[in-house]
Amino acid sequence: MTVLKSDVIKKFQAGNYPAVLTATIYSEYRQYAPEVVPFVISSLAAVGQHKEAELTLALKFEELTPDQLVFIYYHLAVANINSGRFQQAVAFIVKASRLRFLFEDNDSNFYLFMAFAYHRYACGKVRQGLGFAYRAGGFLNRVASPYQLFLWLELMGNLSFLTGDIDNATDYTTEATKAAVDIERTGSVRALTVSVALHLAKYTRDSSAAIARLEKIFADLGPLDAFMKASVCFELVRHNALIGRIDAAHKIYRQALAHASRFASRRMDIIKLLRQIDIHLAEKNFHFCLPVLESVEGHLLRDEDRVYLAEVLDKMSATYFSLSLSKKLNDAEYRLAALTKHTGIYVQRQQRAQIQATGLSATGNLNYRQIAFLAEMQPGQSSDVHSYRQRFGVSEITACRDLSQLTSEKYLLRVGKARATKYIKPDDQYLEIVRMRQQPIPPLVEEQPTFQ
Repeated sequence: MTVLKSDVIKKFQAGNYPAVLTATIYSEYRQYAPEVVPFVISSLAAVGQHKEAELTLALKFEELTPDQLVFIYYHLAVANINSGRFQQAVAFIVKASRLRFLFEDNDSNFYLFMAFAYHRYACGKVRQGLGFAYRAGGFLNRVASPYQLFLWLELMGNLSFLTGDIDNATDYTTEATKAAVDIERTGSVRALTVSVALHLAKYTRDSSAAIARLEKIFADLGPLDAFMKASVCFELVRHNALIGRIDAAHKIYRQALAHASRFASRRMDIIKLLRQIDIHLAEKNFHFCLPVLESVEGHLLRDEDRVYLAEVLDKMSATYFSLSLSKKLNDAEYRLAALTKHTGIYVQRQQRAQIQATGLSATGNLNYRQIAFLAEMQPGQSSDVHSYRQRFGVSEITACRDLSQLTSEKYLLRVGKARATKYIKPDDQYLEIVRMRQQPIPPLVEEQPTFQ
């Protein structure tokens, strides 16, 4: 029995859950030894057989100790969270917390606080998750198993990435990779490598370097890594859209859909829609993006969707800015600021980046329509009142007023009269000449003749 238990533990920690079920003679209707019951129930939940896991737990409940129950409840909670069953996960966490006064073992306290931390992490409440994760780390003693160390380091790396602490997140993930090698968890080694690449690509501004790194990671993945392949492809879609490679983004998006079609995941469905919105934003189809983003926002009201809600609000902010909807823009910015403040989620502010790219200030004399108009126009390009009205959906009086202000402040040149009036964006050389002409001319001083 000792040999069987050690073999089951090794396979369980390596993430080979089907092998655990085979080693415990799974076909003989739950005739397991008490020592391997926690690993069998946890393996059943990990492979998606939640009802079978709960039934086995009910049958073997009286034979289990409080420490074994806490171990089982943690893995059941994690498996239910990964399957989107958050209410069932909360129920298992509550059951584990009720057993807290029945044990004094560090391992049980570790799994209890890890369950709290993982749930907060899945709900997007990152700061609370970090607090519980730090408390769980306090129960890791010097003789902690590599499996426990791997679980803690992996979670700390994910939480640190969400807060934007890239350096610590990379260190945690590197150590987690070493722990995964120690327990022969080869699948987790690949997953951690992909996770680091995806997080670094998310926060980098060098899209070309991110694309090269992700393509190399994608080439190393095997045929069974469909989920990781889909995740890498969707991130490639985002970066190709950011640098204007629309055709490549469409091609990779179709490839990502092919990989994602092998499994059903609500979160992956959200990511599909967000990457599609990225493509439309790159194509400047703002009027199409807005209703889709608002509909997605209406479905992201649960706690576990806070991470995606922050990304949606970020894209809505950029869309409102481009459409010059100032009131809605301020509302989206306020909600995004409140969400990132209370959850610790790190997002890149696309609207702020657009304003900085123009070299103008949204709080100065120009409004959001004028800033967006100047950002889109190239030097030497011309436009008229009709195009301005269609672009921003304003009246003719408002369009004429905005363009006249841009002309008076030397941002545009006015050419022609009446309906043939065109507004041209001058180049830098012309602006320098205008600036020099605006400087006061020093008065001429007649030179006095000198007598020798």
